[in-house]
Amino acid sequence: MNKYQESIATFNKALDMDEGYMETWFNFGTILMNNGEFEKAIEIYDRGLKINANYDKILNNKMIILNSLGRHMESMDVANKILQNNRKNKAALTIKADSLYQMGYYQESLEIFDKLLKGDPKNVYLFNLKAAVLFELGRYQESLEIFDKSLEIDPKNKEIWYFKGQNLQVTMRYDESLKAYDKALEIDTNYLPALTGKGIVLAYMGRSLESLEIFNKTVIINPDSKEGWVNMASILFSLRRYEESIESSERALKIDQNNKEAWFNKGLALKYWNRPQQSISAFERVVEIDPKDSEAWFNMGHSLGILNRKEEALIAFEKVIEIDPNNKEAWYFKGLALVNLGKIQEGIYAYDKALEIDPNYSLAKEKKEFVNSLLNNQS
Repeated sequence: MNKYQESIATFNKALDMDEGYMETWFNFGTILMNNGEFEKAIEIYDRGLKINANYDKILNNKMIILNSLGRHMESMDVANKILQNNRKNKAALTIKADSLYQMGYYQESLEIFDKLLKGDPKNVYLFNLKAAVLFELGRYQESLEIFDKSLEIDPKNKEIWYFKGQNLQVTMRYDESLKAYDKALEIDTNYLPALTGKGIVLAYMGRSLESLEIFNKTVIINPDSKEGWVNMASILFSLRRYEESIESSERALKIDQNNKEAWFNKGLALKYWNRPQQSISAFERVVEIDPKDSEAWFNMGHSLGILNRKEEALIAFEKVIEIDPNNKEAWYFKGLALVNLGKIQEGIYAYDKALEIDPNYSLAKEKKEFVNSLLNNQS
C-alpha cells in the first residue's frame, strides 16, 4: 500500500469513528482533488455537506472543481450558496463571474468583474478575465487596453501576450498580432495556443509555407491535437497539396470521428482532387453532424452537379438557400440546375434572385442573357 492509499484508508477510518467532524470530510476531499480524482472528491464533499450544508471550505473547493470541469451552472449554484452567507466572498464572486462568462452571459459577468476590480485594482487575473469578457462583447479596443495594462504589471505572462494577439488578429491588425504571438513564444517556444494563432495569422497574410511550418510544429508537439491536424489540412489545401490535405483530415478524424471541420476539409480536397463521389460522402457526414452547414450543402451540390446528378444538386442548392436566402452563388447554381433540367423560366427566376442580391454579379447576368437569347432564337 502506497502513501496515497494509506491516507485514503486513514480518512475512511477517521470517518467511521466520527463522521461529524467536518475537517475530516474537507481534508479527505482535498487529497482526492489534489490527486485529480475530481468526481470522487465531489462525492466526499457532498457526503460532508449532508451533515453541514454551509461548511464554507468544502463549498469553496466543490465550486472550484465544478468550474474546472466545465460544469458552470453547478459551480455558479454553489457560488450563490456561499454568497448567501457572505456576499463579499471574492472567490465565489470570481467563480460566479467566470461561470457567467463561460455560459455567454457577458454583461452580467462584466458587472461582477468591475465590482471586484474596485476592491483589487491591480489584480492581473481579474483584469484578464474582464478583458476576455470585453473581447466577447466586441469591445476590442477596451479589451486591448486592459491587456496592455496587465502586461505592464506582468510582462512575462505568455497567456496575456496570446490574448493580445487574438484581439489584434480579430481586428485584422496582423503584423501587430504576429508580434504579440512571438512575445508569447519567446517565453515558451512550445506554447501551442500562440503557435496556432501565429499559423492562422500567417495564413491570412498569404504566407502559406510559413504557416504550414508552424502547424507542422504543433502536431509534432501534440500529435493528438485534432485542431492541429485540421489546420494542417486547411493550409495544405490552400497550397493545392490535396492528397496530403486529405491525409491530415484523416488524422483528425482518427481522433474525433464527428469533427465536422475535418470532414469538410476532406470533402473539399477530394472535390478539387477530382474525386467528386468521395467528396459527396464527406459532405454528407458534415450535414449529418450539422444540418445547417450551408457551405457543406453548397459544395455537395457542386459535386453532384459535376456528376450530372441534377435533381440531387438542385435539392442541395435549395438547402443552402433555406439556410442562407442571400447566398447569390446558391441562387446562381440553382438556376443552372433548373435550366439543365429543362425548367427554363424557373432558372431565369433563380438568376434574377441572384441579381437582386448583387446587381453586378456577372455570372448570373451572362447566364440569364444566354438563356434569353436561346429562347428568342426558338420563338
